[in-house]
Amino acid sequence: MNFARLSTYSFNRYPDQASQLGVFLTDRKGDLDPSSVIIKRLSEDDLLTRELVAILESPLIDDDRWMCSPVYRDALMFFDRDNRVVSILNICLECDNLMTDRGLDISLDNNAYPKLKAWLKKLGHPVEELNMRTDNN
Repeated sequence: MNFARLSTYSFNRYPDQASQLGVFLTDRKGDLDPSSVIIKRLSEDDLLTRELVAILESPLIDDDRWMCSPVYRDALMFFDRDNRVVSILNICLECDNLMTDRGLDISLDNNAYPKLKAWLKKLGHPVEELNMRTDNN
């Protein structure tokens, strides 16, 4: 995917109630979820962006899927040089699930999810510690 910059978002996190299933960063009209908070803006040539690209381009060896309903709480929004949204990647770190704003399920190697989680935490995302893969073993 070609992009000029990206923004990272945290959303669907509520201290006094459960997060909602089926919530994405943007709705069908392209409006941001009211709970969304921008965490970081990065250019395409930023070292952190290169780290992300390396994570997302990890070789796909093991892609076990959990039979749970994803609760997306983190997202990446990619922009072109004219500041138009190219794509949005919604992230559920509990059951290791990625989905684009167009409903495309993205496969990522199981070993890449801990790296993605650490990358988001490094940026300041308030990532929960629960993970279906590690907490049920």
